Amino acid sequence: MRLLIVDDEDSAIQAVLKGVDWERLNFSDIYTAADKREAIGILEQQEVDVLLCDIEMPRGSGLELLEWINMHKPGICCIFMTCHADFSYAQRAVHLGSFEYVLKPLDFQNLEVILNEASVKVSQERQRKTASTYWDQGKKAVERQFWRKLFIGDIVSDDENIRGYILRNHLDIPVDGSFLPVFISPKRFPSTMNKEDIKLFCFALRNMAEELFFMEGLIHEVEDFYDKILVMLTLKDEGNKALRGRLETVCEEYIMAADEYLHIQVCCYIGEVASISEVPNMIEVFHKMDSNNIVLYHDIVNLRPRTVFPDPVEHVQIDFHVLLTMLSEENYKGIIQEISRTLERVNMVSNRQMILRYFFHGIYILLEEFSRKNYVSLGELVDYEKNVQLSEAAEKSVQGLVLWITYIMDVLGNLKKNKETQLGPVDRVSLYVHQHIEDTLSVEEIAASVHLNPDYLNRVFKKERGMSLNKYVIVQKMERAKWLLRHTNWKIGDVAAAVGYYNYSSFNRAFAKVVGQSPQAWRHME
Repeated sequence: MRLLIVDDEDSAIQAVLKGVDWERLNFSDIYTAADKREAIGILEQQEVDVLLCDIEMPRGSGLELLEWINMHKPGICCIFMTCHADFSYAQRAVHLGSFEYVLKPLDFQNLEVILNEASVKVSQERQRKTASTYWDQGKKAVERQFWRKLFIGDIVSDDENIRGYILRNHLDIPVDGSFLPVFISPKRFPSTMNKEDIKLFCFALRNMAEELFFMEGLIHEVEDFYDKILVMLTLKDEGNKALRGRLETVCEEYIMAADEYLHIQVCCYIGEVASISEVPNMIEVFHKMDSNNIVLYHDIVNLRPRTVFPDPVEHVQIDFHVLLTMLSEENYKGIIQEISRTLERVNMVSNRQMILRYFFHGIYILLEEFSRKNYVSLGELVDYEKNVQLSEAAEKSVQGLVLWITYIMDVLGNLKKNKETQLGPVDRVSLYVHQHIEDTLSVEEIAASVHLNPDYLNRVFKKERGMSLNKYVIVQKMERAKWLLRHTNWKIGDVAAAVGYYNYSSFNRAFAKVVGQSPQAWRHME
């Protein structure tokens, strides 16, 4: 049994090597690495069975290393070390197949138990696995790539192209089948979480989806879209009328489990039955709905026709269609007054909570329609923490609901004042790239600058500019490098650094791929 320990602090590695009674464990070889890159180098050269890795490291996190392992070396049992004691409340939920974690400072007796369980698990897996099992694992990775490529646009979304890709890669995806996607979005993470904490909990959410969305009579896939999760149901019987009711029940269980075990609020968007070529557009609609959803943070949202408002409830006499007209006329004060007058009459009734939820769903439809007509992302406009505070109070009292609606209407009013200076997300991304051309830019970082999911941004960017965002960044960097090579006497290494490349070989390869010749040849070309 072979173990790899990864930690950027050598003292932490030495503490594990000295603190564990290795004679009691079944490890013949122990390797150590100081960062993600060194660990990958070892994994490419050596067979490793168990990984013991710190989560937070400056040159690539443990979660990023796990993503690489899942793609290139599936089957390694991974154990993370973390100093976040508040992870303990998620212990029942964070079981991700080949994943476990231990808290720092380490309890070495507990670590020995976990390492022993990991080695036993690896041994048992080896006994069960056959050549076909390994093939299935590799095929699963290709299927994950298929769904992401299909959504981003790397696979043209028509039946002929999709069928060709599936046949070439021997995937068990029914190209002529009927699909129903469910899109899961974590809406509220605890404020104490950092970026790596969120990644860890997204792994837990994905695992919960794997467990809860398994339903008899349906084939399903669960795919990651960065911090979002897509559950793809393949229907055997398109006429199953009970399907949506069953789905909503599972979504309710999922929302409650995420809240109870992980203290995270999630929203589930349920789509419509579609062909495989229609799925990418439906996922894009989900992303748009989610970026504009500043109302329903722990609810089920159905993909339904626009402006279908909730059925009226007792004691409420308000016409949301009238409010929609007022919204289109930018009569924000009138909306506040109309809702306030209605709520004054129901403040003392017994079904007040039902009425508050009714207003929440109606306002969600109003804002969804507003964002569609004005081509804005409401998630970018609101102050996230303030909106969370006010919306939580709005769920509890009439006064809280009025204050929250007043805040939202003020946000919309300010939008009009600055509308002329606003750019669309693709234009803002282009501007961001040019302003940060000297940085090592990632799609995730660029997407965060416009508050959009990286996969969704990649899709809309490619539709508008004809190339992926990553390719656009490289092309713009090389254009800047060409100018510097032609108009300055800088060394090629300095030019590379000026466009965010600190490895000469990487810059040389990227330049030659985009320009068609080396930087030296370009500089001396007449």
